[in-house]
Amino acid sequence: MKNASQYARKVKRLLTRLKQRYGTPRRSEPTDPVQQLLFGILHQGTSVSRAEKALAELRAAMVDLNELRVSTPPELADLLGPSFPHNVEKGKSIAKALNGVFAHHHDLKLDDLKDKAKREARKYLEGLRGVDSCTAAGVVLFSLEGHAIPVDENMLTVLRKDGLIHPDADCAEAQGFLERHVSAANAQAATKLLRRHAEDRIRSIGRTSRRTETVAASSARTKTRKASQRKTASSKKPKSKATQSRTSTRAKARATKGMSRSGKAGSKKKATPTRSRSSGSTVRKSRSGAKSKRGSR
Repeated sequence: MKNASQYARKVKRLLTRLKQRYGTPRRSEPTDPVQQLLFGILHQGTSVSRAEKALAELRAAMVDLNELRVSTPPELADLLGPSFPHNVEKGKSIAKALNGVFAHHHDLKLDDLKDKAKREARKYLEGLRGVDSCTAAGVVLFSLEGHAIPVDENMLTVLRKDGLIHPDADCAEAQGFLERHVSAANAQAATKLLRRHAEDRIRSIGRTSRRTETVAASSARTKTRKASQRKTASSKKPKSKATQSRTSTRAKARATKGMSRSGKAGSKKKATPTRSRSSGSTVRKSRSGAKSKRGSR
């Protein structure tokens, strides 16, 4: 990882602060590998307590692990519930992982991994369908007591956001980086501290995000309301004297122009019959005069 030594110093300072805040976690007793495998799948994107509760509910709903294995992914997703993060994908991953274990061992036990080298056991786990690098690392750390630091989605988000790893690092790269700078003896404690820190930071980020969205929505509503008020005020605002004067002048000009046009039209209509009557009388006079002259002759 680029600038690894700089990030390593930041991580060590963070772990020191977390120990002061939360205390040094106790080392856990080895867990059952299959149970840890299922927990690791469920833990992605959620808290430890919620993943543990979901696993307990799945086990309570099934007679044994074999019934869990033969359940369809939609059935498993329904058992997890629509509010559980990535419930559909996790249902598929559980079915794939358990069927992979059964196909290889003809049983749903992984106790033989304890007799293998940790590197070999980890490689086997990462080769199972439905099992990612974080889940495999969790089995190695908490079931096989090997050197591993599982990094889930929440932890990766916080490590990136707090500038503790390179922004482009994925879960596998983050795990490799942490495992190189945290000893095997401290791996369990570091993992528990980082998980707790990640859960607290994710909640804080979520609250900040919700507040930001609320403020943005409120600001948008205020702007819309003010724009509406300005529009209403401008429509009700009395016209200035200059505007009224211009409007009055235009109205008078239109009225004068209309009267002028109507006057011209009226004069044309009256002049025509006058001219016709006068011309007619003139013609009649001229004719009578001609007759009288002929009579005199």
